[in-house]
Amino acid sequence: MNAVIDIGTNTIRAVVYDEDMNEMFSQGVVSKLLDYTADGVLTVAGVIWLSNVVGTLSVMAEQFAVKPRAFATSAFRELKNADEVVAYIKDYTGTEITVLSGEEETECDFMSLQRLAKNGVGIDLGGGSCQVIAFDTSEFSGNSYPVGVKRIKNKFVSGILPNRTEMQNIYKYIKQEITINFKSDVLYIFGGTARAIEKLGDKDVISIDDLDRLIALAFDENAENILRQKVKSRVDTVIVGAVIFRAIADAVGVKELKVVNCSVRDGFVLKYCN
Repeated sequence: MNAVIDIGTNTIRAVVYDEDMNEMFSQGVVSKLLDYTADGVLTVAGVIWLSNVVGTLSVMAEQFAVKPRAFATSAFRELKNADEVVAYIKDYTGTEITVLSGEEETECDFMSLQRLAKNGVGIDLGGGSCQVIAFDTSEFSGNSYPVGVKRIKNKFVSGILPNRTEMQNIYKYIKQEITINFKSDVLYIFGGTARAIEKLGDKDVISIDDLDRLIALAFDENAENILRQKVKSRVDTVIVGAVIFRAIADAVGVKELKVVNCSVRDGFVLKYCN
């Protein structure tokens, strides 16, 4: 068995896998890393909060007689005091955190994707970053971009949901920031925002029209209530995520997006734990 703790910008999650990579246990906590970050530094309160979360999740995973490995992605990559935070948490909880570079995170995404699809373009949209991967059965090319849903929401959106002008600004920004030189018939999307979009549409294959209808939901007077009922903690980011996916879909030239059960966690286990 293997166990990992994924310290992300949206969620911090512990997962225990059996020998066949099936999830035996999964427990997540809403991440507050960006809330506790000031001027590129995780505050003392943030370090204590994260230590408690990692310690609690480690104890849960250890009930399966396996010591979890922890890793962090975008939220940690840009911390000025990342080394100090890692050292403190190791001393406090006994769990060491591996901080993945953008290239390492993209490779983990590829390793997870290639278990489910032979070729195409994959998008792992997280809270702090977005990995874009063009792949086939043996090779991949891609990049990690600092355009995650929480980061973009904080940069462009003044309220809970984006207005029309904010959506247009997000769309233009994504088209400018993400360089895509390849085409595909289908866009494989994964991560928490992708799963939230799947819940809203009740299907895992999403057409461009479906995506546009989801984006238009922001203008419904009951939008917040509808979103709270279906996607809970992602009320303020799922529409932003849909706009990001729409911009990337246009750049790649796809007609539909497919939500797949991949994760950087799976790739981390395959790359670092086996």
